Amino acid sequence: MGKKSNMTKLVSKEKLPKLVYGLDGIMKLFNVSKATAWRYRHGCIEGACMQNGNIIVVNTEKALQLFAKTQKKFDDIVEKDPVAKEVVEVVQD
Repeated sequence: MGKKSNMTKLVSKEKLPKLVYGLDGIMKLFNVSKATAWRYRHGCIEGACMQNGNIIVVNTEKALQLFAKTQKKFDDIVEKDPVAKEVVEVVQD
């Protein structure tokens, strides 16, 4: 169960760029809206982001690892809590 990833395409590690730049790079990497990219940047993938002035640089490999770790924690919480499990099922339908 749990929240499904918004990533529609699976890309091999060889095809991924080592770095992406700005919110646009995060949007393309995770296939999400600008608002969601901003939440990811300031939330689950913060450790993979570096910023100097207006420039944001994201290490793609580390960002994907942090995102997967966050998803696993979410899935574990949902599995242990029956109310959360019901909510997720309703939201997914």
